[in-house]
Amino acid sequence: MSFNLSPDSIDVTTKAKRLHEIFGSDTKVLMIIRNQMDFFKSMYREAIRDGYGGTYNDYMTYVYKFQSRNFVPDYFYDRVYALYSSLFGKENICIIMMEEVRDMDTRKLKVSDSGKVYLLERISDFIGVACPDGGLAHINPPLEASVLVQKAEINRSKRYGLSNSIYDGCQMHRVRKYYEDVLECSPPKSDDDWRTKWANIEAAEHQVQLSGTKDKKIDYSCDPKILEALEALYATHNRAFQDSSGVQISDYGYPF
Repeated sequence: MSFNLSPDSIDVTTKAKRLHEIFGSDTKVLMIIRNQMDFFKSMYREAIRDGYGGTYNDYMTYVYKFQSRNFVPDYFYDRVYALYSSLFGKENICIIMMEEVRDMDTRKLKVSDSGKVYLLERISDFIGVACPDGGLAHINPPLEASVLVQKAEINRSKRYGLSNSIYDGCQMHRVRKYYEDVLECSPPKSDDDWRTKWANIEAAEHQVQLSGTKDKKIDYSCDPKILEALEALYATHNRAFQDSSGVQISDYGYPF
């Protein structure tokens, strides 16, 4: 709710104000944060899944040069915290670091000494209910790195979503609605992004199986000047966030 996936998404401040109007000042707010530099890698992987075909350097170049129209400012956690605090009060905000509740190497949620999923335990304590037994189902598992590498190549030739220069990947559903509601006809298969998406995923998985490249990793090499500039930018906001929230994010390797 607090960061945008595309330039034409609703402003984060407007979203927060609408949430306040709907649910009121006593609403409990979960603010889950993550090291911004790791977040970019995660967003890059998701972009490939949604059609992007560029390298990580291409992606980060866009992120840095066009930060006025993407999600770079939405990761200024001090501003997010100030916004939601002003609407709901600091006492109603629970800040959870992703690195605190999840093993970032295995991608699995951590379990507390009591045998409960630590994330659920934190949330349950915050809202004052008993922590449920069992874990959380993972119904949308990420693609393996080797499949993503192969899929990025396929995305460049079989374009859809974020590799489509005409339509934004997050807004393709509107193209379907245009055909169905305005033209009152079925959209052509060439505009059915979801078909291309899953065909590309299946093709990438098949290619990995044939080539025996299951251990292939994503190349996260990037212009060091871009990384240094972003780290310096986030360090300023992270220090302000730690001061205002009291959460020691510096202990978890955030830009500081």
